[in-house]
Amino acid sequence: ARVTAVDVVSSWPEGLAGKLVIDGVAWPFVTRLLGKHWIHSVLAAAAVGTALGVPGEDIVTGLAATEPVRGRLSVVRDGGGVAFIEDWCKGAETSCAPALACLSSVREGRRIAVIGTIADIPGKPSPVYRRVATEALAAADLVFFVGLMSQRVRSVASQSAGRLRMFETLTELFPAIDAELRPGDVVLLKGSQRADHLERLVQHRLGKPVCFRARCGSGKPCFTCRLRKKA
Repeated sequence: ARVTAVDVVSSWPEGLAGKLVIDGVAWPFVTRLLGKHWIHSVLAAAAVGTALGVPGEDIVTGLAATEPVRGRLSVVRDGGGVAFIEDWCKGAETSCAPALACLSSVREGRRIAVIGTIADIPGKPSPVYRRVATEALAAADLVFFVGLMSQRVRSVASQSAGRLRMFETLTELFPAIDAELRPGDVVLLKGSQRADHLERLVQHRLGKPVCFRARCGSGKPCFTCRLRKKA
């Protein structure tokens, strides 16, 4: 391969970084992307640039300037010292492990996971929910499951010494998590946009209007929806 990567790392709060090796020449690179799994996208972009004759220095400059897509492991801070890793765009079961790996890389501050609907589950959902709950407890200090499926992790919660809590609605979750959050916390929001709209938690923390509809069915993010001003 003309384009490869070596010394790849990703640890909070820094993004994915390493060295691109293009035609035998190493180019150190940094990105704003959280998680080692983004290396495939980085290599694809670098390969296209190389094929089109883009110089290596321009490729790494472009990578450093690229913002993550909102809701795909993007970061928002609430102004009070709490950082949110937003991964609410899609809730596929296969996307849970990379998101939890990002949270587990946090070395300072408490790690908190808020998990909503898990989608694209092959077979029965309960075993998958219980497995993700167990993995979340290994990655986080505190775990919140929210939504109609949250009760599927009850058996895991009963053995978590209070570290895993379940809420059927965001209306119930908001006051509970508000009481817990403190400066330095890093919160992963992992769910499905259409089913959960977990971005409402960030809007709430930013002091912006929040709609509490349980299931609106909209595919739009809440911060772009005109209904957010209606309770």
